[in-house]
Amino acid sequence: MAEQTKTAEPKAGGGPWIPLESNPEVFNSWAHKLGMAQTAHFEDIYGLDPELLAMVTKPVKAVLMIFPISPQMEQSRRVDDEKMRKDGVSPNVDKYIFFIEQKIGNACGTIGLLHALLNSDVTINPLSSLAQFQEKCMDLSPSDRADLLAKTALFAQAHSAAATSTESSSTVPTNLDTDLHFTCFVPSIDGVNRNARRLVELDGRRVGPVDHGAATDDILKDVSTIVKEKYLKLSTSMQFFTMTRNKQMANREKRIELVERVKRQKAAEKFKERLARKRKEVKDPEMKKKRIEENVPITIDNMREHDPTMLTAPTDMHPNHRASSSKTAVKSEGATETDVKQETIDSENMHDIANDPFAAYFHQTGDPTLPPKVLITTSPRFTTATREFCEELVGVFPGAKYVQRSKRGSNHKCPSIGKLATWAGERGYGALVVVNDDQKEPNAITMVHLPEGPTAYFKLTSVQLTKRIFGHARASPHNPELILNGFVTRLGHAVGRMFQTLFPPMPEFEGRQVVTLHNQRDFLFFRRHRYVFHSTEKAGLQEIGPRFTLKLRSMRQGLPAVNKLGAPMRELEIAKDEDDEDPSAETRAAEALAQEQEQEQSLKKAKKDGKRDEFAWVWKPELEVNKRTFFL
Repeated sequence: MAEQTKTAEPKAGGGPWIPLESNPEVFNSWAHKLGMAQTAHFEDIYGLDPELLAMVTKPVKAVLMIFPISPQMEQSRRVDDEKMRKDGVSPNVDKYIFFIEQKIGNACGTIGLLHALLNSDVTINPLSSLAQFQEKCMDLSPSDRADLLAKTALFAQAHSAAATSTESSSTVPTNLDTDLHFTCFVPSIDGVNRNARRLVELDGRRVGPVDHGAATDDILKDVSTIVKEKYLKLSTSMQFFTMTRNKQMANREKRIELVERVKRQKAAEKFKERLARKRKEVKDPEMKKKRIEENVPITIDNMREHDPTMLTAPTDMHPNHRASSSKTAVKSEGATETDVKQETIDSENMHDIANDPFAAYFHQTGDPTLPPKVLITTSPRFTTATREFCEELVGVFPGAKYVQRSKRGSNHKCPSIGKLATWAGERGYGALVVVNDDQKEPNAITMVHLPEGPTAYFKLTSVQLTKRIFGHARASPHNPELILNGFVTRLGHAVGRMFQTLFPPMPEFEGRQVVTLHNQRDFLFFRRHRYVFHSTEKAGLQEIGPRFTLKLRSMRQGLPAVNKLGAPMRELEIAKDEDDEDPSAETRAAEALAQEQEQEQSLKKAKKDGKRDEFAWVWKPELEVNKRTFFL
């Protein structure tokens, strides 16, 4: 657009005005100052494609368009105007439509704004200058309205202020001639059939309103059709596209706004599709079942690397084994080699599970409602946060007891975890839970199954106590139900069975409490809820707390080691000289046998007393070769 800046206040009816820039901010400033309500606004149309038209805010009351004047357009306009002078304005155009001629140069922007505002149902302040001008033009002809506009200095001042309001309008142009022109499209009542609507073009240079046929509910679609047929075919200038489509695309904020509108539009379309699909699936449940079977999402969980120690999922269900198993022909008599191998693996796993350290818990013959004794304690240098967390664990495990460790003395004077485990096992405890802390927050849990192990070490994160959970429920003394989810490997089963030994075999269902340990990507999410049945089909959950997350770091066989760092050193042995008399062969053999027996007995005693650690599994960074490798 032409550039402009400071200018004297134009006189009414004075020479050509400064051209208005095709800018929504300019139009909104002009319209709001003259009386348009703040609920209405102008905005850009970035193109004629359906996707770009769909981003325009609805409903649309009028469309302003700027286009380059070409010789072909002028010839077509003269032909149409001559025909309109001869035949008159189409009878389908409402005779009450507001139309004003343009007699002032470069005033097409103001003329278009008047046509858009005074022919729509947008709210206009009845005391504003715009409403007063409309009232004065009520009984005037289009030519007389143009004269009134030229005599009203207020519109000339508003036009000048809008034309010089943008940064691109910093200087007054020396040549006010321009080949760009504004026109306006509005929906109007049919002059013949008052129940129908017409699409009317209002251009101050034309003889009168131009009828473009019946209007639909989508005025933007109607206007885009007219623009493509009447304007684009007669224009070879790229300015048309610059002013209507790419006007603000270089502006980063406009690009962001454009992208956000496209996202909202797509989200709205998807929401409508889901609602329509839901209505159909209510009538036909088989349709929903088929959709769920076909649309299986691809996630990291269901694309995990195959682990030969998996117990829950059959081996042939993994993608790496489907091809090999499918090639095996099913014999009419007997099973395939894959079935025999799978059956052998299952029998071995069942045998290992039946003889693991937790088997005694599942084969007990005592009272199933009697909870196992669990000793909960902390590291020697514990903090208030760790103590509060331990007190909450006492409420989680029915048979738990918290014993606070003394802060007096140095760390080497406090008993080690191995000694604590031995002490607790001798007093009938079934498990030992030690909570460690760092930076004044609990950060790890060591869990020992008594009396003979194993020992698991977990990293503790995301601790949230009950008092920090909004709207939490109050716990009751009933034995909770336990849900273990996502443990599919042999190591995962061992972890799950270890947690299972912390609760009584038979829960008290009247308490409606449930503890969930959900394994997802080797992260163990702990939650405790109370459930309530709203009906025979619906149930509700209310969280009790606490909530935390565990990550297995190691699994040791037996009890933790007891290292006697202060034990006396072995006596110094002096080797004999070569000159000394060599013992006989029988003597040497007897000494070697005695030494071997002594080592064997020391190994057995060390294993029994927990003097050395034997790890069944230890996490290392190099184990996670990719994001699809899991161990539980």
